[in-house]
Amino acid sequence: MASVEDLTNKRFAMITFAVEVIALFLALLSGSWLFVLVCLLFALATVMLWKYGYILVPGLILRSKIVEVRDKYEIPPSQDVVLKKVGNKYYASSFLLARVNESVTDRPESAKSAMEYFEKAITSVKHVTKFSVLIYNIDLDRYVDRIKAARSKAETGKSQLAAAPQGPNQLADMARLDREIAMYTKQLERVSTGERPMSVLSYIMTTASSGNREEAMERARNQAVEMKSVIASALDVDVIPLFGEDMKKCFEWEFTLPDEREFSELKF
Repeated sequence: MASVEDLTNKRFAMITFAVEVIALFLALLSGSWLFVLVCLLFALATVMLWKYGYILVPGLILRSKIVEVRDKYEIPPSQDVVLKKVGNKYYASSFLLARVNESVTDRPESAKSAMEYFEKAITSVKHVTKFSVLIYNIDLDRYVDRIKAARSKAETGKSQLAAAPQGPNQLADMARLDREIAMYTKQLERVSTGERPMSVLSYIMTTASSGNREEAMERARNQAVEMKSVIASALDVDVIPLFGEDMKKCFEWEFTLPDEREFSELKF
């Protein structure tokens, strides 16, 4: 029998909703409309939290000033840093996501240039920083099917656009679709030559310390802003600060990495 820890949020919500339905049925049998109304409200609340909990819960926590505690760590209502107290000192960590641009991975000297860009990045960093890279081998058949479907969609859009009356943005849209088709074709050619597609997720952690709780968090936030500018410029990548559930995922990965199914479902 699965323990509570093994249950996913979705299954837990479905079980809760099933219990509410049973309670509603029993309330109807009792003939008390007050009980029926209460059960309906709880069932509705369960569905709302299941469907929109990622939006509602952070807002509720922020407004109620609730501090989330995980073992020896704290997550403040702003949900943008992770805080830990060691002795009389506070350590606050911020996380950022680095999205590698297609232009970087397409360079012919990619292996050599990647190291050069990385060296440039780390020599530009003024604070102790942790770079983490998660790599997952993508299922080849699903990858090819997805790329073919995307290319087919782009080709259909191009045909429809060519058959339509000429508009002010038609040439620009045609050029954009041509670039998309060329990109998908290049990806398929890579696979046909034996190249294995991989999903790569890179995140950065920066930590600041202070004897004052608020000052430690503010320093971490300032370092994150500085890191965003430095890394984006040095590596030619998009860097975004992480908040809420996305930040918590990176924090959890410091202890346990996601399995293949979880990694394939990640969406930042």
